[in-house]
Amino acid sequence: MRTLRLELPPAILESAGIPALYAHFIAIAPSTSGFALVRDCLRFAQRRAFGPALAAAFKVPSALPDITKLAYTRYVKQRLAYPKTSEFYLHIDVEQAPRRANRVYLGPSNGAPRRPLHIDWDVEEDAPRITKAVRHYFERFWARNDLLQIGTLEFEEDAEGWSRNVYDLYHPAGTTRMSVDPADGVVDVNLKVHGTSNAYVAGSSVFPSMGAANPTFTAMALALRLAHFIHDGLSAKHRIP
Repeated sequence: MRTLRLELPPAILESAGIPALYAHFIAIAPSTSGFALVRDCLRFAQRRAFGPALAAAFKVPSALPDITKLAYTRYVKQRLAYPKTSEFYLHIDVEQAPRRANRVYLGPSNGAPRRPLHIDWDVEEDAPRITKAVRHYFERFWARNDLLQIGTLEFEEDAEGWSRNVYDLYHPAGTTRMSVDPADGVVDVNLKVHGTSNAYVAGSSVFPSMGAANPTFTAMALALRLAHFIHDGLSAKHRIP
């Protein structure tokens, strides 16, 4: 996840009519390589799956030459290290544009004590168009910066090809979007639910739209802003004249 990151500027995104996105490279190392063994040990230990972690650790001695080379590259040369036999993929993360049809709502109770929750969600219909635009800009960037001498980018040509590699990933947002007009959203600029006096929402669900980067810090900033807003309101309410 620390490889070269490529991000299209806002002006190009707007002119091409595509949502925020960025691309980075993913290396798939052979399962028998020292890189994969160390990675698996750390992943299993992080998940507290100590049995599989120990099983992976028993395989480490056979891969010590590979691990030593990787450690030298990483800590002495301070460069990312991957086995030469790794396969590299250009991973493109596209934020889904907000659509009114994608929503969460309560259905009729039909006599039940609670109303059922419905989730309507679908991927963007023009994914082929977005993929074509992304290919155009990244191929031009690759050629303009003489990166063809390092490697070539190969894209799936047919619609079935890219559809096999499209999946949802990370960054859920929306459903209680922020708006000035109650007809366009759920909360106002102070994150208070429209039409209420003391109901607030904090989190990425209030985002009117998404950027390309991770949303956690923005959600945290909004939560801090809301905390100050509520605190100042309570202090003013109980202030002695």
